[in-house]
Formats: sequence, structure tokens, C-alpha cells
Amino acid sequence: MHSVIRSHVKSEFGHKFRWLRLECGIKQSELADLLGIHQTRISRIEAGATEARFSEVVAVCEHFGVPLSHFSPYE
Repeated sequence: MHSVIRSHVKSEFGHKFRWLRLECGIKQSELADLLGIHQTRISRIEAGATEARFSEVVAVCEHFGVPLSHFSPYE
């Protein structure tokens, strides 16, 4: 059961991550360059296949001007 919940949270996070990127008109490759990571990592985060590092989330929030709570599963 715990893995099902964790998977759902990663998926929801990925949807919010992707939505924010698209809303701001930025390509995965541009966001990857901004974060200093590979584009495939962005793709895997958005797909819910991997978790974003806290430092990556903070950098995204600072760049897009959103609070960390934007990525909360409880919003």
C-alpha cells in the first residue's frame, strides 16, 4: 500500500512540475540547462518515474517565483 501512495505522490508532483514548466513556456531542455541536469531527468520527474531532489525543487520555485507549497500533495 505504501508504494501505491508513494507512486501517486510522485505522479501528482510530476504533473505539477510539468504544468508549471508549460505554463511558463519553457522546454524540458531549457529547464534542464537551468538546473544543470540532463533533459531525461526532467522527463522522468514529470512522468513520476523518479523523485526530484530538494535542491531541484527549490531552484524551480525560485526561478518561477512560486512557493514550495505549490508542490505539496495536499494542495
